[in-house]
Amino acid sequence: MAKPSVSEVISNRPLAEIEYLASNIQDNIYQEISFAAGGVKTIGNILFSNASGAIEGMNETDVQGLSLAVESLGHYLEMLSTRLEVESMKIQGKVRELAGQV
Repeated sequence: MAKPSVSEVISNRPLAEIEYLASNIQDNIYQEISFAAGGVKTIGNILFSNASGAIEGMNETDVQGLSLAVESLGHYLEMLSTRLEVESMKIQGKVRELAGQV
């Protein structure tokens, strides 16, 4: 009897669910976090470059502090998106490894 292919084994329900979740992390969640991180960084850059007191009730120091905080959050979100991508690839690799053992 021939050994089943990796894709046939992955069609087994538990492995298929793991594969789907890992793929979803990589394809969707990673992209959404990366997109949000880029937006947050852009807002931070705009606030920092236009720190001329244009926001009512805020002085230049307030705006600069806010912009640096937003930009830092953007960098953190980028780091998270990279970690999610790496972890999802590890999960997918493990699923394929397990499927190959069947």
